[in-house]
Amino acid sequence: MNNQYFENQKQTNKLKRLKAREKMCIRFVSAHEASLVVEFMQKLGEFQKMSSSILVTQDEMQNLLEKGYAEAIFLEYDGEIKGFAFFCKHASAFIGKQVLYIDALYVDEEIRGKGAGLFMMSFLAKISLEKKCDRMEWACLDWNKEARDFYMGLGSQIMDTLTLHRLDLEKISRLACKYEKGC
Repeated sequence: MNNQYFENQKQTNKLKRLKAREKMCIRFVSAHEASLVVEFMQKLGEFQKMSSSILVTQDEMQNLLEKGYAEAIFLEYDGEIKGFAFFCKHASAFIGKQVLYIDALYVDEEIRGKGAGLFMMSFLAKISLEKKCDRMEWACLDWNKEARDFYMGLGSQIMDTLTLHRLDLEKISRLACKYEKGC
């Protein structure tokens, strides 16, 4: 096959994405929609083969959203909710600036490849600028090559020199006890 064929395919795919984008809308999630956010978290957990890690309840999610600890958006496609992102703002001592951290992002499989991910990430970039954030950060599972390639295509860089560490509540309590009582 010649280069012209590939160029035509790229143009055709671009037109399909543009037509699909006309069917897309992004809106902020309200706290009373917490149960739907939890449903999307469960979809994300299933996709990531980490269902047992999704522990959030509707009440906990509602609390996070009501108190402004985090925000979420829904992606609607043809009037139906087909994706979401959950994010918050924090500060970085490394750059002395604020950062938009994307904790979760999911797009239903049936609309992947139609520009939904780019639409959501560009919306989050706009929000990041509005919130005076100088950086956006998120995590991606090592095995998810499709997502990694997508993020690299956005211009992101992989921080392969860092490893994410986590303490659950029990371990936090045990560690705090060492400070309090010398346990």
